[in-house]
Amino acid sequence: MLALLLTLASVAPAPTPLSLASAPAVQAQGAGGQVGPPSLVTGNRRSSVFASQVKGTLWNSTSGGPQVVLLGRLEGNVYILRITGTGTGWDEDFLLGIPPYPLEPAPLLVLFHQYSASVLDTYIKTEFFKDAMTRGWYVVAPLGAHQENFGIDYSQRNTEVCLNWVTEFFGGALDHERVYGVGYSMGAGGLMAYAARHVDPTGLRFAALLNHTGTLSVADLYAQCPNTTLFDDPLMFGGGPSTNEIGYQRASVVHIWPQPDEIDLDADFGRNLHSTYIESWYAKFDTTCRLIFQNLLYNRYLNASPYLDQRFTSSVVEFTNNLHSWSLLDEGQILDTFERIRLQPTRGTTDVLADREARYFHMDVVQQTANVLSPFRFNSQPEENRIFVDRCENIARLVIHSSDADLETRRPLRLVLGPTPGAQPIEIAFTDFPHLPSNVLRGNQSTTSWTYDTTKKLIVLQDNNPNTYRTWTIVP
Repeated sequence: MLALLLTLASVAPAPTPLSLASAPAVQAQGAGGQVGPPSLVTGNRRSSVFASQVKGTLWNSTSGGPQVVLLGRLEGNVYILRITGTGTGWDEDFLLGIPPYPLEPAPLLVLFHQYSASVLDTYIKTEFFKDAMTRGWYVVAPLGAHQENFGIDYSQRNTEVCLNWVTEFFGGALDHERVYGVGYSMGAGGLMAYAARHVDPTGLRFAALLNHTGTLSVADLYAQCPNTTLFDDPLMFGGGPSTNEIGYQRASVVHIWPQPDEIDLDADFGRNLHSTYIESWYAKFDTTCRLIFQNLLYNRYLNASPYLDQRFTSSVVEFTNNLHSWSLLDEGQILDTFERIRLQPTRGTTDVLADREARYFHMDVVQQTANVLSPFRFNSQPEENRIFVDRCENIARLVIHSSDADLETRRPLRLVLGPTPGAQPIEIAFTDFPHLPSNVLRGNQSTTSWTYDTTKKLIVLQDNNPNTYRTWTIVP
């Protein structure tokens, strides 16, 4: 699968139009248990509308950006669509399975394809479409820009545009606490990296992940595989991790570089999956480009401090063969496990690794320097109306969404702010303050190192020399 002997001839700035003539003949695999025409869908009106649409039907994004066109129907209630205007320069093809009898609300299963495979991969090679739709689940399988994407940043942005459209289109028909992901090999690596970098509670977050022999560190793959033509191409990483380390870090749930046998604990996005159930499947004697080593190392990482206390005990299913194939998976067993799992709340001390200005859990991150990693740690304690924040690096401002952190702005709110490397200045802001506070204390002293935005209802605390732990108190 990972014979990186091909050139980038198949990777172009815009995807080749997919021919529906290549769709499989009607069969049980991937058909959602249906043969022939689509079925009207009970419940959600937006689900039923697909049954009456024809090739070429266009949906415009409400934001005026991406457009979604229906390319056709494979069979039953399985459709293939394309998004243009993704903002990456790449169109995004994806499959969408709509259950005829959806649960209300229904889980969403997201499938990530293997290396050098089309958007049809998970539909043809697995039973996930059939099994999930029979259970009343929606299914989506994004391409991720192109077939050899290795979870590169623009591939993740394409996937984000796709998933945002699906969740916006179906709205309340989807159970946002029951979103599950399955990926195999390159797709598993892309899934794990995507899930770890997308932890915005207002968007789509994964409650459970199935990692089947994933490419968990693309930098390690570059170092260990003999042909790096694909990675070196300007349309991909443009060279090795020594020339574009942030690109490799963003494509990997853990970063095994420059030391060949160690996870770089300053660049492990895996810390962001603290509250996510993770299940790993692999064949013990699989010799594909050191992927088993990566997966064994990652499993040890999940069972070491500080990740040992994650909300779930991660599971491993190991086979004593050398099979590198979708067929290793038991789809029914996996979905049986997933259907009992819901997205867990963020509680206790939470380590976070940010790589861009975005929302991470309860907080918006504003970086000091772009394209540099920004770690931080927090612990929200609603019973004390207090939040601890420390270990902040490369962060100019953290905006804490008070209500999402279960903090009340109508009674005294405390921030315990830890030191920053080099005592760099930092701003900590809180949302949802309806009025100008009567007082702000730093330690036991009133301070003027704060501002209040009446329009945004935002209070901003300014600490110019945070070299020790300090308690700030905002008095309503």
